Amino acid sequence: MLLITSDFYKKVLKKLIDKKIINKDMTILITAGGEKDKNKFLELGFKNVTITNVDSRMNKDSFIPYKWNYQDVENLKYKNEEFDICLVHHGLHHCSSPHKGLLELYRTAKTGIIIFEGLDNLITKLGKIAGIGENYELAAVKGGNYKFGGFKNSGIPNFVYRWTNNEVYKTIASFDPRVKPDVSFFYGLEIPFKRLKNKKNKIPYFLAILSFPFLFLFFLFFYKFFSNRYAFYLKKPDLKKDLYKWLKFSVNKVEPDKNYIDNLIK
Repeated sequence: MLLITSDFYKKVLKKLIDKKIINKDMTILITAGGEKDKNKFLELGFKNVTITNVDSRMNKDSFIPYKWNYQDVENLKYKNEEFDICLVHHGLHHCSSPHKGLLELYRTAKTGIIIFEGLDNLITKLGKIAGIGENYELAAVKGGNYKFGGFKNSGIPNFVYRWTNNEVYKTIASFDPRVKPDVSFFYGLEIPFKRLKNKKNKIPYFLAILSFPFLFLFFLFFYKFFSNRYAFYLKKPDLKKDLYKWLKFSVNKVEPDKNYIDNLIK
């Protein structure tokens, strides 16, 4: 789905609400979370939210009326399917294994997971060449006074891991080979006019204003290559309905369908 907005985070959540994929009464787990996540979910009226992070500066009083817990997304101390929805907003690239973090969210969710991360496409590659994007997150570490904001929220700048659609499919298919991954992808375009305007050199700001109409039109046709915002919703399967044809559900477990496979492979 293509979204052109100044608030991609909120827009994706509203789309999922409008499609009745998520609702405000669901139990929500937010990992690598913070004040921004709290404010977004309060604004949208969600009631039962748990926010987690590995930031020692955070405490439960900061997230009232929501719950707070010190948790590592790569090693969540929650039961399987304990929450309806699990979400991370630009936190997986701080992990030692972004894939492990993704799969922990998948394990802990009952209905599905919502992931906001970087997209490994042409525009991000050009951004790195132009010095706008980073391979290692130096700016976040500087903002964290060289003690936070990097690898596992430490002062060590983390590698910025960016995803492709195919990587998402392969990661989930390897973890759960019983069903075809059911993923909805969201692509967005956001021009950081405010940040550019605050720079001493105003030339990039005026260039962005002048070029925006052309970027907009170009983006409509080639958004997968030029999106600078990316998210996906991964639905958990119903094993009684969504199994591959070579599997069957029997006595509360999944097993191979011998007749199907024997007819397929002579």
